Amino acid sequence: MNAKEQPNLGGILTPSDSGTMPASYFFISFAAAGDIVAIPQGQTASVTIPSGSLAAGIVHPIAFSRIKSGTTATGICWWT
Repeated sequence: MNAKEQPNLGGILTPSDSGTMPASYFFISFAAAGDIVAIPQGQTASVTIPSGSLAAGIVHPIAFSRIKSGTTATGICWWT
């Protein structure tokens, strides 16, 4: 996503360790800060983004393939 492109809201995302995610990769926003446990696109290992590292209320152009159940951020939406 570059500065001229606008992301498209996909919907609300429920963190999960298994099952199908909404798209092969996606960006996220969230309403309330918390840790985000995620698998970046093209990776197999999860990373934890500590609470406060990303601002709530904006779309973050980091491509994820999964948001895992250890996530404590709430109100997560996915975008493509």
